Amino acid sequence: MYAAPRKHPLQTFRFWFFVTASVAFTLAWRFDLLPFRIGPPPTGSRSNEEFTEVDLERPAGSADVFRHPREELTEGDAPHSEPASPLDSFTLPGAQQEPVPPSQAEVVNDPRTLAAHQSATADESGAGHLLSTARRYDRQIRQTASVSDSSATQNQWTLQTAEQLLASPAIEFTEIDQLSSSNDPNDHIEAHRKLSEIYWQQPEVRDQLRTRIDQLAQRLYFMPQTHYMEAYEVQPGEVLQTIAEKYDVPWQYLAKLNRVDPQRLRAGQRIKVIKGPFSAIVDLSDFEITIHAHGYFVTRYQCGIGKDGSTPIGTFTVENKQVDPTYYGPHGVIDHDDPSNPLGERWIDIGNSYGIHGTIDPESIGHSESAGCIRMHNDEVAAVYDLLSIGSEVTIRQ
Repeated sequence: MYAAPRKHPLQTFRFWFFVTASVAFTLAWRFDLLPFRIGPPPTGSRSNEEFTEVDLERPAGSADVFRHPREELTEGDAPHSEPASPLDSFTLPGAQQEPVPPSQAEVVNDPRTLAAHQSATADESGAGHLLSTARRYDRQIRQTASVSDSSATQNQWTLQTAEQLLASPAIEFTEIDQLSSSNDPNDHIEAHRKLSEIYWQQPEVRDQLRTRIDQLAQRLYFMPQTHYMEAYEVQPGEVLQTIAEKYDVPWQYLAKLNRVDPQRLRAGQRIKVIKGPFSAIVDLSDFEITIHAHGYFVTRYQCGIGKDGSTPIGTFTVENKQVDPTYYGPHGVIDHDDPSNPLGERWIDIGNSYGIHGTIDPESIGHSESAGCIRMHNDEVAAVYDLLSIGSEVTIRQ
């Protein structure tokens, strides 16, 4: 009987199938094409961080500290240090807090971001990259609008296009609305905290927050009826100026908050107080100035900025304040009561001849037309004047 000759092992189908499969597997592993991972996980991977809520019952003097990821800032000549986040020490409006030296504050400076765990989640899902890309496009379009066409119509159209690129996600307000409508003042603070977090972390959705955050800020910071910290009882011989110094706010603010005449303050009178100081964030790309108290939104206004990038970027301190200022310019001095005085009715000095002031040219607000200062409408800069104290922090960023 005839027997078929045996094939050498190297000539069998099974052998070459095994070789081919091994090579394919090795290449897939080498170029990280496998749907699973072999070996230990890479070092430096982020773990989910637990978010610590603000303790509404904490004793006075404590402070909640958030850890923030750093956001890139546009390079420029900054005569002062890098801008600090208003949320680096995010505390209740009524909490008394001592200043924390930079070496002791375990925070990362970034006013536009909030909790590090939220950023990590966004990065892992890919949403963080899309959001940062949208913000970059938005910034480029806004900058183009400010320098390429001075007409208000063209600027408005361009900004609307930028907002469409962002495709703002809808915000769920159910819990916030429940807290806002509560009879418990602590719930109002918690609701405002949540809105302020969204305001700083997601600037592209600020239009969705406008009504809610403005109403809560009005209730907390500008209405005398509801007290969010213990009312202050005026002692014999006290004046509003000395009381305001205890809370790091201007006396003009306390007078307006309580609807009182400083000359008629009487002993035993109980007044509403808020723990300051107030601070300011100027967003050059948005032509906006936001006033906050320890990270809590207070109010915001439109502003004008320097042409050709002349407004400095950095963190500054209010050094002086003046009503009806005299203008000292390169072409001479203009008296405070001269209608041609470009400073308007208020001057808030932040050093190096820069400041926040009014204007005699309202049409310049929302544009880059100043010599480097921050311009505002006269009635609005007067409101900011009454909020910022000597020593208040002013951050200017792109």
